[in-house]
Amino acid sequence: MNIIKESENKLFHRKELVCELEYAGPTPSGVDIKKSLAQTTKTSEDMIVIDKIHQIYGTTKARINAKIYKTPEDLRYAEVINKKPKKVEEKKAA
Repeated sequence: MNIIKESENKLFHRKELVCELEYAGPTPSGVDIKKSLAQTTKTSEDMIVIDKIHQIYGTTKARINAKIYKTPEDLRYAEVINKKPKKVEEKKAA
């Protein structure tokens, strides 16, 4: 993973990154990209938010826009998390 651009956003206490990732096979998932970005930047996966994964047409490269927050409080203040918990369906015994 190559970091193309890194900027500091002092208002929201975060770093904003533009990275380029080369891969083989299908486009990596957000979870895989978070792990790779956490290793590259030496930060926790919990502090990373992936904004966009843009696959470059006809190549095995993707451009990623991501944000790295300094604290969990900054993350909760700036980001709106819209994920709903998954419903667990219980199998009915027949």
